[in-house]
Amino acid sequence: MRTPPTHIPEGVEALREGYQELAQDYAAAYQELQVLRRLAFGPRKENVTIVSALQMRMEGLEDNASTDETSTNGPTQTVSAHQRKARRKGAELECVTLIHDIADAEKDCPCGARMEKVGESHTLIRQFIPATCQNEDHVFPRYACQICQDEPRCSHDSASPFEAQGVGAGLAAQIIISKHEDHLPLNRQEKILERQGIILSKSHMVDIIAHAHDLVKGIIEPIRREVLASGLVGMDESPVNVLDNALEGRSHRGYFWTMGSQDAVVYRFDPGRSGENITALLGEDYTGYVVADGFSAYDPKFKPRSYTLINCWAHVRRKFFELMKDQPVAREAVNRIAAMYHLESEARKNPEPLEALAEARRTLIGPLLNSFWTWLSERSEHVLPKSSLGVAINYTLERKGSLEKFLDDPRIPMDNNQSERDLRHVVVGRKNWNFAGSYEGAERLATFFTLMQCCKRVKLNPWFYLTHVFSVIEDHASHRLDELTPSRVKAWLQANSF
Repeated sequence: MRTPPTHIPEGVEALREGYQELAQDYAAAYQELQVLRRLAFGPRKENVTIVSALQMRMEGLEDNASTDETSTNGPTQTVSAHQRKARRKGAELECVTLIHDIADAEKDCPCGARMEKVGESHTLIRQFIPATCQNEDHVFPRYACQICQDEPRCSHDSASPFEAQGVGAGLAAQIIISKHEDHLPLNRQEKILERQGIILSKSHMVDIIAHAHDLVKGIIEPIRREVLASGLVGMDESPVNVLDNALEGRSHRGYFWTMGSQDAVVYRFDPGRSGENITALLGEDYTGYVVADGFSAYDPKFKPRSYTLINCWAHVRRKFFELMKDQPVAREAVNRIAAMYHLESEARKNPEPLEALAEARRTLIGPLLNSFWTWLSERSEHVLPKSSLGVAINYTLERKGSLEKFLDDPRIPMDNNQSERDLRHVVVGRKNWNFAGSYEGAERLATFFTLMQCCKRVKLNPWFYLTHVFSVIEDHASHRLDELTPSRVKAWLQANSF
């Protein structure tokens, strides 16, 4: 936004130029104000019109755009027929049979005969029984020779990896899961455990989490290598406030970074948002694909890197969606993008989704995308570059090369929504604990977020995983920590029929 002039320019041409500049600024400011109003007071859900891809290819979107302008009911959504998804099944639970029989005297019929059982009905209900907590007294007998008087012998087994903290691996795992998966702050856990008869202060639980972090932090590097081995990773970042004693009561704005593949994800905390974090996660020699948003630090040109950047269509769509109420061009852009997503979704329903997706992208989505670039370039010539619509169009055209690379490989997604879902875990937690108490605490959060989300990826019970790791990691060779990643533990369980 320009600084308002302090004097009126002289001459007709100078006045005309000044008026044009002010008109552009006014239009940009007005559009920005409308967007901010909708963000503050409008609906959050992004409902759009799904336009038939065949209609788009054969007839274009002109008729649809004019119809939307005259509609009084706003955009509608056409939903194709689908099969209802089956309800999720829980774990196989122990079943206790309770028989509700009538009294023995009621089994006599008024006619004098004895009634016989002719059938039964069943009602299955789910019951909750509070967790059982107990004290374990670990006894270590000592043996000595009464003649030799040598040093007595006893078992050198450890009662618990958390022996110094006075808790077992199961309780430590429960505290960690409650905080990092269920987002229960430690002060709430303190009250919950007290109801179960366990007295643990918040500071005591902090010591337990710190010791657990020292035990498992070496597993993060094997998980990072596992993610990179896929050759296709998504990356994103989200801010978090961290208390810093040097700031005299104020918090520092740090960032959680995430890098994930289909089967694993790694979180990393860093005080800043520089591109060095990208290098720290990817390494210097990664040559695969990176799916990310438009943040300039992800661009390999920012710092010479060897990977291929794939930009996110969801971010492009969002920029136009925010303007589609007042801008027919933005509405048409959203409809064109929706048509590509519709074809993508239909192809993924095929029994062989990769083959069907490659064919759909080559024969259907590719032509739609080429038409979209031509149409968008033509519209850019008639839009003020500093207006909200002009910024959205320029954002899209500047990333044309990285936005169309998904056509090259059916494994590449059109957007970075998986990474945003990974960061949602951080956002939900942040609403509960508000800030990290220290930089070390933020690093511990990143470590346990990694383990919890990796367990979720491979459908492994995180309590079972942590108790297993705690029980073996002290005697486990450091060069074989890759055997303790959630995916490897899951494979081991399946191989041994657990």
